[in-house]
Amino acid sequence: ATGRLNDVAEVLDDPSKPDFPYLGPVVEPNHNFMSWTAPGGKRFAEYKDGASPYRIPDDLRAKSDGVARSRRVHIKNAMKHAWKGYETYAFGQDEVHPQSANGHNNWGGMG
Repeated sequence: ATGRLNDVAEVLDDPSKPDFPYLGPVVEPNHNFMSWTAPGGKRFAEYKDGASPYRIPDDLRAKSDGVARSRRVHIKNAMKHAWKGYETYAFGQDEVHPQSANGHNNWGGMG
């Protein structure tokens, strides 16, 4: 497994590839996401084959890790919110319909 990880690291740090263009900002713990709109479109078409078209050196990887860690609290809170809605309105059913606050069994009652 270690050999495979080394191969991946060499590919990501390939100097023939352009530098990764955008990392995104660090997100503050009290950030309000209510005004955000998803860009949509085919923004990530270059990743369809599973590889990165960019060079990702170790310093950029460390910076990316910091950005990801800053977003972790928001992801955790979103999951808590989703679970609370499911638990309150549809526990034991397959899915919750958020606008009607009803549960539904579209998957044969596997929930």
